Amino acid sequence: MGQPYTTVHKIAFPFGVLTSVRLPTEPKPVPQKVLRQLRPEEQEVVKGMSGYRQLTWTGGRLALHKSLGALGVRHGPLLSGPYGEPLLPEGFSGSISHKGNLVVALAARGDHGTLGVDLEDPSGPPRDVARKILCEEEMTWVSSLPAERQWPATLMHFSLKEAIYKALFPHVRRYVGFKEARVQIDVNDLCTAQLQLKDQEGPFKVEARLHWLGDKILSAARIQAAPQDPSH
Repeated sequence: MGQPYTTVHKIAFPFGVLTSVRLPTEPKPVPQKVLRQLRPEEQEVVKGMSGYRQLTWTGGRLALHKSLGALGVRHGPLLSGPYGEPLLPEGFSGSISHKGNLVVALAARGDHGTLGVDLEDPSGPPRDVARKILCEEEMTWVSSLPAERQWPATLMHFSLKEAIYKALFPHVRRYVGFKEARVQIDVNDLCTAQLQLKDQEGPFKVEARLHWLGDKILSAARIQAAPQDPSH
């Protein structure tokens, strides 16, 4: 299984560098030898946390530090913004997600857009969330699948939308509802994604990808502000 807080993956992902770190299975306090891997300001944040939140925040920062390090970035503490989002060095974008015993961090230079990442575990019991997550066209497609594939497909839509909304957040600075994006799944390749933002923000260029990371669903998104149509 490997030791908690050790690196599991460090890979060149299509949108940047992706690092995953193993998390403990029980909410024990973060060991001092692990805390010392964080910046002093981050250590103070961790000391004010408890339970799984302390573990996931620590693991997320370790992973994000490694992703930025692979990009050759010298940087200070990676603290949190007012919505809990990780604050990246100027000129860089990144995102963190965790599920079960794994946390992932995706980072890249910000020239090509803002990033979002999401991690989900399809092995858990299905939840009755399809009508909350899926647009009408998505619901029709999922309902056409064999029964055993409907929950994983629903979760893939959920994961893609989560990644898209994280990448979109720096542009709109608000909660984005599940029906404000429509996606079409293509595992291990670019997925089709269309925004239907209720507040008429944008336009935006959206890129989204869906992969398997071991037994977990990994979604990543990159968003750029698109040039305005001069005819409008």
